[in-house]
Amino acid sequence: MSVERFGDQLRRYRQEAGITQETLAERSGLSVRCISDLERGVKRRPHPDTIRMLAAALDLAPETLASFRESATPRPPLAAAALPV
Repeated sequence: MSVERFGDQLRRYRQEAGITQETLAERSGLSVRCISDLERGVKRRPHPDTIRMLAAALDLAPETLASFRESATPRPPLAAAALPV
């Protein structure tokens, strides 16, 4: 099962809320640059506090929050044996 990338989820939830990156930055206490970097995938492993602040600013429901957190969890690399020779 493929989990949607954190930045893609963040962008989708922000757009569904009808707010700009600037507004989300104000609500969350994060910088616009941070929001932009996360959405573009420049930053792929947000700090747990960052996730919490974004979730609160977006008013995510508990079931949505679980998926949001999971999308920020690094995936283990593929084992060498799983790659074709």
